[in-house]
Amino acid sequence: MKTDIPGDKNSQLSRRRLPPLSALRCFEAAARLESFTQAGATLHLTHGAISRAVRALEEDLGTPLFERRSQRVFLTAAGAELLHSVTQALDLIESTASRLRAPAPAAPLVLSCEPTLLMRWLIPRMPGSMPSTRKCRSSCWPAAGPSRSVPVSTWRSAATTLPGAATPRPTGYSTKP
Repeated sequence: MKTDIPGDKNSQLSRRRLPPLSALRCFEAAARLESFTQAGATLHLTHGAISRAVRALEEDLGTPLFERRSQRVFLTAAGAELLHSVTQALDLIESTASRLRAPAPAAPLVLSCEPTLLMRWLIPRMPGSMPSTRKCRSSCWPAAGPSRSVPVSTWRSAATTLPGAATPRPTGYSTKP
């Protein structure tokens, strides 16, 4: 059974002794760009924050990771070894995260207008990629009484306005198939 008691052999706290992950990110950026200033700009941190993070990492590991000369930094042998491991680990995390991220479902496009207007005027003027990127499903509803309004809105690609672009949906309508 896992515990949170320090010193216990089954403790989650005693299983891994990792350097701070934020310091590893700062180190990786500074090593890749060979500049604390550019690393700070990339990570939206100050030069001083990168320098402090790298210094804390060097103290934690007990070895210098960079050789500092004027405006540039150069990796030591220990720094090159750590960079190789950190880069592999970050690449693995990035690839796993991208596989796990679910693609965002496309929002349905609901058009409400007279069928003749839709077929003869609107569809021929729609961008060619729209039908291929969205699932097409047609529905027919009876014309409503006087309580149903027909608003008019502007379509930027067209030279005129489209009637019925925001007509309310009938009761019980669902966008799910």
